[in-house]
Formats: sequence, structure tokens, C-alpha cells
Amino acid sequence: MFEEQLKALPADPPRPLEALPGLAIRRAVPSLALIFPVIFLIFFGTVPLSLIQSDPTLRFALSPTGTTTGHILSIETTYACKSEKSHRVVYQFSPTPGTNIRGRATLCEQSIYYSVKEGDSVEVQYLTSDPVLSRLRSNGLQNDLAVYLFIFTPLFILAMFATLFWPPLRDIYRARRLFRDGRLTTGTVIFVKQRSSSAWRGWAGNTSAQIFIEFTGADGRRREGIAWCQNDWLTDQLPAGQQVHIAHDEQSRNVLLLEAFLR
Repeated sequence: MFEEQLKALPADPPRPLEALPGLAIRRAVPSLALIFPVIFLIFFGTVPLSLIQSDPTLRFALSPTGTTTGHILSIETTYACKSEKSHRVVYQFSPTPGTNIRGRATLCEQSIYYSVKEGDSVEVQYLTSDPVLSRLRSNGLQNDLAVYLFIFTPLFILAMFATLFWPPLRDIYRARRLFRDGRLTTGTVIFVKQRSSSAWRGWAGNTSAQIFIEFTGADGRRREGIAWCQNDWLTDQLPAGQQVHIAHDEQSRNVLLLEAFLR
């Protein structure tokens, strides 16, 4: 089948990849399968910006800060640290000469400033871009875990998507290399084996198959290779004993089924 198109392929490497339209990178993953990853990337591109603006911990972790010395204006006893006794203090500091800003902080018993009194000095950390947002220096470590989760969770999820994209992309790059530099010959289908990868509807791994093909290598010996085929219709046209056209190299069992990439 497809004899006329196959005869037009260059016999000697390196061959232009445009000779087989099916070798285009965009053919590796169906467009429908990209919808959810694209939505995810847009989500994680916009939501973090709003979170950074609303979460003081993230703003302190990701924005430039400055430190200065302030002093305590007032102290109030409360029960805020897991219902344990704590102190709620009001402090004042000057990020720039002539500017006085007040801030509030809740000090648990573990804080080094828990026993401060009115008028005592404290170290204040503030955002250089927005000095109104400040905190006592010793109070900035309790939520560091949330910062790390915020930074690394998208990386883990992107790694999950990478495992879904990798099999079809690996196959298409392997096919491009075999066609560009490999040896063209004919072979005989031994049998076809459906290959399962992702269970997600729409992913290329759902319908791909492995075609086991017997052929004669450059050294004259009979060899057996495995070709990847994503075309269900073509797979149904390949009974055992069917002659097919392939590209292969001498280093692996991977072969390229040319008929699968003519369209």
C-alpha cells in the first residue's frame, strides 16, 4: 500500500523530515489533550499573583525587605496561640527618616520578644515597596512551610503532566531520527500488540500499538524490530505476513513504520 508515495522518499540519509508529514512534532499529542494542561498553566500563572498580594508570608518570602529598630507602644494579654496565653503588641518604627509607621504582632511564649515591655526596642522587618506591611523579625518563620509548598507544588504537578507527554514525544523524536539517518527497507509483519499507557481519554497512548516486524539488516541477517503506530485504521490493515516499509538503524530494535507517517 502507498507504493507511489513511498517511492518518492529519498533513498540516502540524511533525509528531509518534511518528506513524511506525520513526523511533525504537533502530531505527537492530540490538540484535545492539551486543553487541561493549558488551563492549568493559565491558572497557576494568574492565581499566584493574587495570592502573593493577599498573603503577607508570601510577600515577605518573595519581595525585597528591609530591617530597622522599632519600639513597643502597648501590650495586651490575649489567648491566640492555640488557645494559650500570648501578647498582642503595637510597635512603631521609621523605615525612612521622618516617617513613623505602626504595626501589630501577636507574640507566643516561644517568641524572643514575648517578655518585652512598653518602650523596649524590637527589630522590625518591612517590605521596601510597601513599608506599611511589617512584622517583628522573630515572628517570620512560623509559616515558611506554606511558602515552600506554594513554590514546589506546581513543579510536582508539571512533572505529572510531563510523564503523560513524554511517551508520545519520545516516540516521535525517535521516529524522526530513524527516518533522517536510518536505512530504508521492507519487512514483514509478525503480529500487532496494543500498547497501553495513559488511561486518560484523548491521550495518544490510548490507541497506539506496537508492530513487530521481521526484516533483513544491512549485514544480511534476519532481524526483528518493533514499530510504533498510532493509526488505528492502518493497524487493522496489517495482518501477519503483510509487507511494510520501514526505516531502522543497527543499534536497536526500534524501527519506523513509514506507512504510519505518510499523512
